Amino acid sequence: MSSQSPSNTSPTMSFGASSSWLCSLDASSIVATQTGPAPLADLSQAVANACRMPCDFPALGEALIPDDRVVIVLNHRVPRREVIVKELWQILAERGIAPAQLTIIDAPVLSKPSTDPRSLLPTDIASEVQWQIHQPADPHGSGYLGSSLSGERIYLSRALLDADFIIPVSTVEADPVHGLCGAIHAIFPALTNLESLQRLNKASHDELHAEDERPIRQLAEEVAGMLGLQFSIELVPAAGGTGVAQVLAGQPDSVHRLGRQAIREHWVLNVDRRSETVVAAVTGQTGQPCTWEDVSRAAQNARRLVINGGRVVLLTDLSAELTEGWELVRDCTQPRDAIRRVKTVQPVDEISIDQMLRTADFATVYLLGGPEGDILEELFLHPLASLKEVDRLLEGTTDCILLGGAQYVRGKARQAQTHVED
Repeated sequence: MSSQSPSNTSPTMSFGASSSWLCSLDASSIVATQTGPAPLADLSQAVANACRMPCDFPALGEALIPDDRVVIVLNHRVPRREVIVKELWQILAERGIAPAQLTIIDAPVLSKPSTDPRSLLPTDIASEVQWQIHQPADPHGSGYLGSSLSGERIYLSRALLDADFIIPVSTVEADPVHGLCGAIHAIFPALTNLESLQRLNKASHDELHAEDERPIRQLAEEVAGMLGLQFSIELVPAAGGTGVAQVLAGQPDSVHRLGRQAIREHWVLNVDRRSETVVAAVTGQTGQPCTWEDVSRAAQNARRLVINGGRVVLLTDLSAELTEGWELVRDCTQPRDAIRRVKTVQPVDEISIDQMLRTADFATVYLLGGPEGDILEELFLHPLASLKEVDRLLEGTTDCILLGGAQYVRGKARQAQTHVED
């Protein structure tokens, strides 16, 4: 939860897979802190309970028949996917669903291969359950669903078109393109063809708030209706631990309404004004290191709370590896030049690169983690080699906001600051 009156104790901020930073700033210098909700102690039990008593829907097992072909769709940001799949399989098996009737679909991944979601299933079961990572460029991987009300032709993974029952699983969180998104966005546009994906997944609408209506979200809802989606699971994120604070299951509209309410309660930080410095701690998912996507989301969230020309300090354990998209940035002279180049080339991680570059154009960005020295500077980021350097950088700071789980925070300063961006 957020706090406008921090306590006199020095806060400890977790970041990365297992690291932490003890803030040494005087309490009077900390304008606000945001830590988010506590993680669930038992994710397995929470999934089982949510599916037994879903929202505005019968128990999941009662909605299935033994002959159903079932598809579980996993958003690429879902933590502990293997735990969730194991619990869902228990329900399917009790209902008489055979392993060969279950398909698990992952959205395309940006930076690393997905862990096998079948890893906790018995070996004989896992060998029969199909797992596929959607390939939008495969002309045989998608089929025609129908046309939207506006006449747009909708293509989706063929496994979805052949399914009798679909269970999309997603975090509910702010997305730079979709706004406050949930399970239906794990289906569309994530599982469409390449042409549609490139057209719809454009850089963020920075002038919009997370809950503002967006055409792409309305289209996703329309596609869910065309597909006959009856059930969904949304996960309220937590910083650290299981990575999940709450499991919501049931009728998709009802689930998403509850998810949005939980985000407002746990991950929205309202402050009177922007601060000179924002320290953003980026947590890894369930013991994994940070990704560029999470770090860039954290940078954008910090940008909403820092003054123009202020400082954003990102605490991460990001690896040194650069994607092809980030390599495009290295010989640009200004962030705005790099933004234009990335927009022209459209690498797969265009959106996260755009977020970071816009932050670097707005404020001075310091990064703990990632590539060392000159490489970071070529990305318009200032390297921090250790937590001691973080402490030295913050000496004398009198106006600071602290963000834990910064990739999830939705910050808003009541006192607006005018800044025109290209």
